[in-house]
Amino acid sequence: MINELSISERFRMVAVDDDGERSETIHFRELMDAVWIIRERIASQQHCLIAISMPKHPTIVAAIIAILQSQNAFVYVPPSSVEFVESECARLRVSTLISSIVFSDATEVVLGVKIYFTVYSQNRIEAFEVTPICYVIETSGTTGKPKSVMVPYSAIMPNIRDFRARFSLLPSDVILHSTALSFDPSVVELFLALSIGSELLIVSDSLRSRPAMLADVLLKFHASFVQMTPSLLKLLPHSALVKIFDEKSVLRILLLGGEAFPSKFLSHYISEGTRVNIFNVYGVTEVSCWASCRQWKSGEDEVDIGDPLLDTTFRVDSAGQLLIGGQRRCFLDGQLAEEWTPTGDVVERRCSGKLFWKGRCDDQIKVNGIRVNLTEIVNAVERVDGVYSAIAIGWRNKAVVLFVKGQHADIANNLRKQIPPKWFPHAIVPLSEWPLNRHGKVDRDALLKIFEQQNSLTKREDIASVLANYGIDTIKHQTATFHSLGLTSLYATELMFKLEHLLKEPNFSLLPFLLSETSTVGDLLGLLHLDGALSSDDRSECFETITEISPLKGIYESSLIWEWDSLKCIDATPIVHEGRVFIGSHSGRFVSINIIDGHKNWEIRLPNRIEATAALQYGIIAVGCYDHFVYFIDQRNGTIVWSFETGDIIKATPTFVAEGECIVASHDHFAYLLDYNNRTKRWQLQCDGGILAKPTLLHNFAIIASLSGKLICASLKAGIPSWEVHVGSPLFASICLVEEGRNFIVADVRGNVSLRDCFTGSEIESFAVNESIFAVPQIINSSMGVLLTQCGLPTVVDS
Repeated sequence: MINELSISERFRMVAVDDDGERSETIHFRELMDAVWIIRERIASQQHCLIAISMPKHPTIVAAIIAILQSQNAFVYVPPSSVEFVESECARLRVSTLISSIVFSDATEVVLGVKIYFTVYSQNRIEAFEVTPICYVIETSGTTGKPKSVMVPYSAIMPNIRDFRARFSLLPSDVILHSTALSFDPSVVELFLALSIGSELLIVSDSLRSRPAMLADVLLKFHASFVQMTPSLLKLLPHSALVKIFDEKSVLRILLLGGEAFPSKFLSHYISEGTRVNIFNVYGVTEVSCWASCRQWKSGEDEVDIGDPLLDTTFRVDSAGQLLIGGQRRCFLDGQLAEEWTPTGDVVERRCSGKLFWKGRCDDQIKVNGIRVNLTEIVNAVERVDGVYSAIAIGWRNKAVVLFVKGQHADIANNLRKQIPPKWFPHAIVPLSEWPLNRHGKVDRDALLKIFEQQNSLTKREDIASVLANYGIDTIKHQTATFHSLGLTSLYATELMFKLEHLLKEPNFSLLPFLLSETSTVGDLLGLLHLDGALSSDDRSECFETITEISPLKGIYESSLIWEWDSLKCIDATPIVHEGRVFIGSHSGRFVSINIIDGHKNWEIRLPNRIEATAALQYGIIAVGCYDHFVYFIDQRNGTIVWSFETGDIIKATPTFVAEGECIVASHDHFAYLLDYNNRTKRWQLQCDGGILAKPTLLHNFAIIASLSGKLICASLKAGIPSWEVHVGSPLFASICLVEEGRNFIVADVRGNVSLRDCFTGSEIESFAVNESIFAVPQIINSSMGVLLTQCGLPTVVDS
């Protein structure tokens, strides 16, 4: 089977840089010279798993060929960080790592890239005794818990033979290689080009994340064979799509898979002169890669999943779930798959024998005891004029949230008029673009985050106006029940979304309360803590509140200059330095962008979420991550200089002490002084609680505030506490130094504010604002400051 993947001498590669320009062209002879160099380095390995970790480049193709020719299997590990790569290699029992970021003494320059070879052990793959293994890939988790899939040649090569014949691919074809290497369609792109001798057009992951640039590359370099998800297709600019489907387009084969086929979307661009052959492809990673294929014909509203590909068979169980069988069996978590592999997809077999995808098995959810099919809702919504695409998601088994991309301003009313009540969602979120994950599919976690953030905007002072929208007067209707006021289940659900985050008891079931026949408006106000609000007369006489606040002028006259899609929400504050913006997001992406034109200078992807604001000094960026590590990054090129592991997630902004020294505070209750130049820890300090606040420097000391309510002043030299005090409530915000560093102001989460001595920690003066405080107090001048509270209004204090 290994010999089946022969490499045509006509094969060549064109690499495109992040600006969409040709960076290099590699022909067969140059490629094989590179393969020989790598083969010599791994010659002692056989029937082992060898990992590749570097940005997408022709060198990866050389490494894959060398690994396969030496009778080993390959796995791609994203080069997020040294620690992530090494932990993945250990988890997957990798024998050798070929990487551009994990250093070792064994090194070679291959096709202009310096790569390192790290040998771990001779972990032979037992499955090789059953059948030759080609590669290992991870499932995305859409069919259940993520699994490690070992793919034999007997599973992937039938795809290659089938597609070569089905699509009549030739050496003159240009195959776009834009799919993420962690997604198995990328293997199909590579193997097709190698075996046919076609041109492989290599596009980086960062360029793929810019749809407009990707479309330009597709057209500029005359791609004739393209695979992508429907979501990514929908993100391409309208002008590019018109050219792609024009009768003069050189695109010959377009495969769309991984999501529901976008018939309605395509109908906007297809004409009688369109020459592109468009196919609906279906498959699951557990039987890598594709399982069926069906050509779409213009005018078809619904498309079946097609006939099984070579060496593949289908069966439908009693529950309507599609099972895949045949000779293409893979190894799931080390064990040979059963004869029939469950897909997790529900299909309908029509009288014609054709199978139509109807949704996921887990699309059947219960909301308030009523069974709901999310796919049926989406199908009904997408038939409505003005709706381009939609996704329905079950939210905490309480409601159905519909995300819609369309052209109508009032899309909710438009849907209410055109779809049956049984399919009407509890909430509708209009979107201009879909957030995508690294595989090009819609990121459902990001969608839910958008929805939850929108609803968390409601503040306590907004409650009266929110209820008024439902005909409820908080003064007149105090004793009235919601039932008597005619509150419907749909409106009750909408209120739940808007008010749930304001409840005194976070786990209180608000929806059943609102639907109860006995619950009153006054009861709700009590649950929302509006029955005990303090007046301004109750406040300390040590300050006065200034209520008149003027709006910013000209803010609505601004225009968008550029934007960057982080794929997930951003909680961190951007750093602006020397004409560049540095920012990270919950997707794990961290970028450097030119502030003038939005050009991306570099991007790295950390293994987990980034919530903390980064720090930048001495040419180094320090940023914490949810994977428990702090990363020190060269601001010029994004190279990770060093990373250090703490015991928990890091949400606090690091504090630079001097060049080479930085204090990092973690949720593991410790603060650390790190020497990132020498890659050592100087000291660590127990703070008795997780830390969200940035440590504050004061002469030769650091003052650290923790969620336990403890304040610690420690020496920078040894980390020994000079004084410790406990304020009684959690501290989310850093302290604010005043009076030239002699004193400081600290505010706890319950609204207790105190002025303290920097050298003893002792309290000088205090007062309470009776509102939660999460932000650092700000000083306006020598006698005036601002406290930002959770109520949404700044409190100006005058001493």
